Amino acid sequence: MSVNPQKSSLAKNIGLAFLVFTLAIFTFFSLGFTQGSLKQAFWRASGHLLLDSQQQLNKPVPGFYFPERAGALLNKRGSEVLARVNEPIICGTKNSEFVCRLVNLSSTSIGPVNVYSVVIDPKHQAILRFSHLDCEPNVYARIQSKLKSETLRTHAYVLTANELVELNRLVDEAEGYYKSHISTGVELSLHPLEFQKNGEYYFYPLPEPSPLLADRFQALFDKYMNDH
Repeated sequence: MSVNPQKSSLAKNIGLAFLVFTLAIFTFFSLGFTQGSLKQAFWRASGHLLLDSQQQLNKPVPGFYFPERAGALLNKRGSEVLARVNEPIICGTKNSEFVCRLVNLSSTSIGPVNVYSVVIDPKHQAILRFSHLDCEPNVYARIQSKLKSETLRTHAYVLTANELVELNRLVDEAEGYYKSHISTGVELSLHPLEFQKNGEYYFYPLPEPSPLLADRFQALFDKYMNDH
């Protein structure tokens, strides 16, 4: 029985290619790489954040308000502010009443600071809570501001159904705004945004406040103050 030389050569080439591919894969993994690390390297190289799962992405830090990926400095500043204005920790918890929360920190690390949070109360009303500190709640900020203690102002405002729908739309806009600025880096964030969607907690450290969301929060607060 004769063997076609061309078929024999083709089979040898395919076998050789498969052997080379197998050796390459073996070498890759023997150097300590994994499919996950390759995927992560690709996303980092392209300026994107790896989103494996919300649970993994938003790993809580005991005693702090933001997930681990927020970094130590942002977590410290944000947690001090949110604790001072009596906001609950949402990251790592189940809170069906929580809608969203935006913190506006100062670039000076001194102040002032504004916090906007939206929750659903037991009467199923959407409540916008505004909190203002004239300086951050730490010794350095008080000394620089020449204050013995920071002053806290809080106001609560009941949102209409239309206003809540609008805020949900603006949160979606803020999500897109964050993704388009994702390569800026967490360390430059001054406006951490938290929100809940379909029972999942999301954290976006915005380098700048999403313009429409921040402006709308301020406009709603100004409207409340004018009406009262």
